[in-house]
Amino acid sequence: MKRWIFVLAIVLALAAFWLVRSRSHQSAEIQKGVARAEGGEPAFLQGAASSGGNPGQRHGGFNIQKVVSILEASAACERVRALTAGQSIQSSGARQMPSAKNEAERLCESEPLARTANIEDLAILAARNGNTKAAVCYASAGLRRRGHDDVKRVDDQYRALAPGFIARGVRSGSWAAVSIAAAMNDQNRERSFQDLPPPDKRLQFMYTKLMELGAVDEEKLDLQLVLLSQAKDLNEAERFDAENQARQLFNSYFTASGVFKHDGEPLCEGF
Repeated sequence: MKRWIFVLAIVLALAAFWLVRSRSHQSAEIQKGVARAEGGEPAFLQGAASSGGNPGQRHGGFNIQKVVSILEASAACERVRALTAGQSIQSSGARQMPSAKNEAERLCESEPLARTANIEDLAILAARNGNTKAAVCYASAGLRRRGHDDVKRVDDQYRALAPGFIARGVRSGSWAAVSIAAAMNDQNRERSFQDLPPPDKRLQFMYTKLMELGAVDEEKLDLQLVLLSQAKDLNEAERFDAENQARQLFNSYFTASGVFKHDGEPLCEGF
């Protein structure tokens, strides 16, 4: 009897070893992909390289669709934590919370690496391989420094990649990317954007004008008031040039993007 217990213990130990090794190998492949992604992109729309790419293709030996799958599950794990923390708060949406939490838990548990993989690194890999939502999510700075000890490397990486990711989002017709681009160039921008190049008033006006072109009703009126205020910091030539560029961007990339609405595209969800 003792002999069979001993043999069973050895089998279980070997199984645990191979499981850990498999997960470590996948994590290592993710890190390799991120290292290749740190080359950076030119600022905003000037010379930004387009990246099409089939999201299911293999990249450097790693299946990008698998990366997106883990990223979706990791984001779901984040939602589970948020919903769990909010369960004690009474609200009009309280009845809907259990079903939303159950769905998030299901997706979270669908990938073994979801709870341990670094969601920021996954977003970079997905973004570099054509996933616009991942690119905009990363550029919004909502994922920065999660699970990282090397803060300087993370900040340098963000400074190199975020502007190009936003450029790609704009070229994909993403209103969320335009909104973030305007926020990046705000003179009183959030601290999370402080590592980026200095804000540009002309670019801020251009992106605000682009949003105004896509807005309707009260949202359009609100943006027109914002434009009047921003125009005071520009000379006539700068304003004319920015308005023309905004119209060119709208005609090239946003005619099929629908109406612009603040917070109309949820960030970091549904990769």
